[in-house]
Amino acid sequence: MIGGIYIKKKDDFYTAKRDIVFKTIFCDEDKPDLLIALLSSILEIKINKFLFLNTELKITYIGERRKIVDLFVLVNDNMYVHLEVNGETTIETIFRNYAFFYHQIATKTLKSEDYNLDDEFIHIDLSYGLGKKEYDIKEVYTFKNETGEIERLTNVKGYEFNMDKISDMWYSEDEEFKSKYKYLVMLDMNKEKLEELSEKYKGDEVIMAYKTEVIKLNESERFASLVTYEQDIQFMGNTQRNLGRKEGLNEGISIGRVEGISIGRDEGLNEAKQKFAISLLADGVPINKIAKYTSLSKKEIKALKANKD
Repeated sequence: MIGGIYIKKKDDFYTAKRDIVFKTIFCDEDKPDLLIALLSSILEIKINKFLFLNTELKITYIGERRKIVDLFVLVNDNMYVHLEVNGETTIETIFRNYAFFYHQIATKTLKSEDYNLDDEFIHIDLSYGLGKKEYDIKEVYTFKNETGEIERLTNVKGYEFNMDKISDMWYSEDEEFKSKYKYLVMLDMNKEKLEELSEKYKGDEVIMAYKTEVIKLNESERFASLVTYEQDIQFMGNTQRNLGRKEGLNEGISIGRVEGISIGRDEGLNEAKQKFAISLLADGVPINKIAKYTSLSKKEIKALKANKD
C-alpha cells in the first residue's frame, strides 16, 4: 500500500471472482459475446437478443448511498436478468442483492401500463464462501406455499450457484458435470489452471477469449494499481490501527492523517475512528466489519448509527 494505492504482487492473479474483473471482462457493451455465452450456460437457453440495462439504481432520498449492481440485462425481449458475483457471501450480501433485485422488478412494473406476467425476472448469485457441504451446487428459489404444491409469481426466480462446490467438483471424474459448469469454473482459475482448461477444451472460443482477456488485464499496469472497495476499507482500517499503536508510543505527537482527520492524542484517535465508522455506515458497510476495521465495539457503532439516524 503506497499513497493509498494497492501494489500488486508479482504472483498475484486477479480472477473474475472479483467484481472489478468480472465487470471489466463481461460487462463490455461493445463485446457482449462472452457474457452471452456465460448466461446461456447458466440459464440453459439460447439467447437471440441481448440488451445491457442501467446498473445504477435511482437514489430515492437525500443521503442514500449509490446502488450499483454487477449486471442487469434484458434477454430475448422478455427476460430481465440481475446477476451478482459474491466474493464473500454473508446474509447481508444476499439481503442487499435481493433488495436491489426487487427494486428492479418494482421499477419495471411501475413503468408498465399493467402487471405483465409474460416478462420473467431472474436473479443469479454466483456465491463464493458458502462452503462445499452445506449447500447444493445450484439452489433455485421460487414463491411456493409451505407444502410446495402452490407456486405464486411463477415469473420470478432466484438462482444461487455454490462456486466453492463447483470448483471442488471440478476435480471429480464426472465429465458431464465438468462440461456443464466449465464457464463457471473458469471464473476463479489462475493462469496455470486456465492453460489446463483451454488444453482440455481445445477450440472452445469462450474459454480462449476469457483466458486472453483476464491475462491481459492482469498484465496491465493500470489495472494492477486498482483496488476493490472492500480492500480499500480493509487497508484504511489497518492503517488506522497501526497509527493507534504508534500513538501509544509517541504520546501527544500528531502522527498522521486518516481520511483527512488529524491523529493526535487518544481522544483525537477515538474521534477519528468514530468519524471513519460513520462514513462506513453511510456506505452501508455491515457493523461487524466496521468493528473489524476500526477496533470500535459493536455497541459503540450501534450507538453512532442510532445518533446518525
